[in-house]
Amino acid sequence: MVSHKELRNGLEIIRSEHNGHSAGSRCVDCQDIITQPICSHCLHSQMKVMVGEFDPELASEIDPCEISGDTNCIQCGKEMGLCAHCYSKDVYLQIKSKNENIAAQFIARFDFDLRESMA
Repeated sequence: MVSHKELRNGLEIIRSEHNGHSAGSRCVDCQDIITQPICSHCLHSQMKVMVGEFDPELASEIDPCEISGDTNCIQCGKEMGLCAHCYSKDVYLQIKSKNENIAAQFIARFDFDLRESMA
């Protein structure tokens, strides 16, 4: 599985090959149209608070993923290219590898169809 950080680096290579143009309003990871446009920065803030309630050290390991695209976040207006589902999945797997109980709480709050896709 490719992390969002590796994906961001790969995207920069693709964009440079295509004169900086992105693939429209599709997620750079799953290629689905972004229908819940909440950027990783806005999700990151909420996720850190939730995980920090249980484990502040684990919360400090959650990083946003700044991948710009042709979609704007409905909360802050930043350009974004990674959908909420893919970002949440990456964070969920990161948390699950360290604490399955917190991961269960996380997926209950930040589902974005994760339970369905992980089944």
